Amino acid sequence: MSEPQETRKPSKLKLTYIVTAVAISCLMVGASLGIIIKATTPGFPTVIEPGSMVSGASYVVFKDGTTYYAKNGTTGAIDYSDSNARVLLQEVSDFLGATNSAGTVYLKIGNYDIDQTLNWNAKVSLIGESFIGCENRVPKMRATVTMTTDTPLINISGGSESYYAGTFENIYFQNPYYATNNIDGIKLYAAGLDMITKFKVERCAFNWLQTSIHLQGFVYGGIWRDCEIWATGAGGANYTTPDVLLDNRGISPEYPKENLFDRLYVDGNSDRTAAISIEQGDYNRFDNLLIDSPTGHFTEAVIKINNGSSNIFRDVYMMDLAAIAGFKGSIYLTSANCFGNQIDGQIARLSAVGVSGALPSVVIDDGAFRNYIGIIPFGTACSPMINSTGAGIDNMVEIFPPHMASGTAMTITHVGTDVIFRGYGCQNSGTANITGAFSTVTVNHGLATTPTIVVVTVNNTGAGNYSVSSITLTQFVITFTNQPATSEWLFYWYAEV
Repeated sequence: MSEPQETRKPSKLKLTYIVTAVAISCLMVGASLGIIIKATTPGFPTVIEPGSMVSGASYVVFKDGTTYYAKNGTTGAIDYSDSNARVLLQEVSDFLGATNSAGTVYLKIGNYDIDQTLNWNAKVSLIGESFIGCENRVPKMRATVTMTTDTPLINISGGSESYYAGTFENIYFQNPYYATNNIDGIKLYAAGLDMITKFKVERCAFNWLQTSIHLQGFVYGGIWRDCEIWATGAGGANYTTPDVLLDNRGISPEYPKENLFDRLYVDGNSDRTAAISIEQGDYNRFDNLLIDSPTGHFTEAVIKINNGSSNIFRDVYMMDLAAIAGFKGSIYLTSANCFGNQIDGQIARLSAVGVSGALPSVVIDDGAFRNYIGIIPFGTACSPMINSTGAGIDNMVEIFPPHMASGTAMTITHVGTDVIFRGYGCQNSGTANITGAFSTVTVNHGLATTPTIVVVTVNNTGAGNYSVSSITLTQFVITFTNQPATSEWLFYWYAEV
């Protein structure tokens, strides 16, 4: 039997070497990753300082004192600094936009004053640090008094490349100098054969006057989600732009197309032409649109489509709206190039300032054709409800049961072959009786306007000749040519507008 071997323990010196080597390796790895390792009390775990790792963004932009800095997200170095926020952001956007991979800029909480248009590359993303509903705890981009009238705060331009996919998130845009500079908030601009595709804006707010969101030219497939617009300024003044504008203005052979606006909230206490205006645009979609403007007034419409086809508005909710002289209607479809559009939702009552008579909720005019509007009338006065006095063709308006105070009248001011009405107040049926020696009976049809079709059939045999006459907004009359001998006659009737 061999002697048992002695188990030898490593010396304290060797243990010290091993621990030291491991510590040095950790420090080297931490340094390569941009980690700050804080010293702690002996016997407690080592702590990695939160937020010290190099950002995944291309650049982190922040303000310290009166200077703005752009920290490289890969090296941790300060590559740019300037006392002017717009100059620094422009340098970063130009640098990243020139690379094939583009990049992302992470914007820390703070105020970023923009003294003239910031021309942002459409491939570059701008992500705010936070957006928690308080304007003092978000990255805020503010127009200054030096901004030139009729220019945008942020201009995002397209290019000849087919795919641009930048993103704006968690940013608060503000123009405190609305009285002196008539400017857009964000403008996506694609002139000539250029295009901007799949650009995305999420969780951004606009404390703005004039147009907050402007898509011009071939802006395609973008997404605007969970954004808010507050049109705040000098209430009572007459501003000449809408909150959201899609147009072309001859700069491109193409229009804004297939853009999605989801959960957009529009509010304000200032006057403007419309909440949404599609001057030129096809196949765009607005879902979950809330428009609430109790103290501001719309001067032309709430939703206007002039030259556009196959645009869809789903789940529109209008409340506490007001208008002034020159107003057309809550929904205004105009021009022969307005066709195939679909709008449905709750259409609110509008109060009026300097306007005689009730305000129309829907106006179809000037050749607009084959559009569909499905509405839920809402409020205390919906008269006139529909106004279609122009030359629209084959449009359909479907009216769902309204949410109105008891006794509130809903009327339709136009009936004709150019508009097909369906739903509440548009079709009705019932029975009527002529009893005894009487030859006539008056029927209250209960429709929202004078019916164009009235069909009457008698249940009895031997009734002889009878006719329908005196068709009005509220009733019609059934009359026997000669009073039959039977003492009671039962009629079934159907009427539609």
